[in-house]
Amino acid sequence: MTGFGSPPPYPPPPPPPPRAAFPQQLHIVAMVGGICLVVGSLLIWTRVEGPTVEPGTRYGFRGTSGDGVWTLILGVLIVGLAIVAMAARKPVLNAIAGIPGLFATIIALINLANPDRVARADTESEIPVSDLMWELAMANFEFHSALGIFVVSAGALASVIAGILAATNLRN
Repeated sequence: MTGFGSPPPYPPPPPPPPRAAFPQQLHIVAMVGGICLVVGSLLIWTRVEGPTVEPGTRYGFRGTSGDGVWTLILGVLIVGLAIVAMAARKPVLNAIAGIPGLFATIIALINLANPDRVARADTESEIPVSDLMWELAMANFEFHSALGIFVVSAGALASVIAGILAATNLRN
């Protein structure tokens, strides 16, 4: 019941739509992704099994023997961009950090599809090897992806997702 001259009771205005907790969570996701890239690059990417490898021993090749050098550099770049984005409160830098993450994702997928790639790069750093020589020498060995490449893949995907979410949030 309203009196003359008093305003009618209106409901309060609706609250603003929720936004992503952008400043902290996406920076942290990008930083964790970059750290995973750095750590995973230093771990073993490929495990080798074969007749000349003693049973029960694990022999493998670190990521830095091949493409892990690139993922290491990209990981440091992503961590740096995320730290600067958080310190300067510039979300666009977090969106830009998704670009190196995309390159790292491509590198990780290539190495997941070809587990012997790191072994060949390591071997070719010591002696030149033709395709035929490689096929003959490695016919008795099996190559399996190891923990390092999976850590790199997870970190690369995390940084890409953080970059996509940051870019999407910039448009709003």
